[in-house]
Amino acid sequence: MRLIDPHRRNPVEIERIELTAAQAALNAVQPPGPGGPPSLIVLPLSWSTVRNPRARRKLQRLVTAARRRCRAAVRCEILGVSAETPPPALKETIGDLRTIFQDVFIATEGGRPQD
Repeated sequence: MRLIDPHRRNPVEIERIELTAAQAALNAVQPPGPGGPPSLIVLPLSWSTVRNPRARRKLQRLVTAARRRCRAAVRCEILGVSAETPPPALKETIGDLRTIFQDVFIATEGGRPQD
């Protein structure tokens, strides 16, 4: 198996890989047994993917389908956000993501995850 180095891919390739992986992960989750708790899924997604409105629409369809099918609680961890990212762009994107995911966490470059 050949590993994919995300640092050697362009944003379009990264988005395609991440959305395909998210779809596979969400489709693999099974509904909980009777009275069982919902599954918790954390999707690690790059900043370049989540800032794209087209990718967010696809994520919304995937997450909505997973919630309906198996009552999954889906969270998002955004990776690769640099300190130079303009706060208004970050706020707008996170606001959009909060309509899709139960929680959104940000892993800033060189820092610890933030809520």
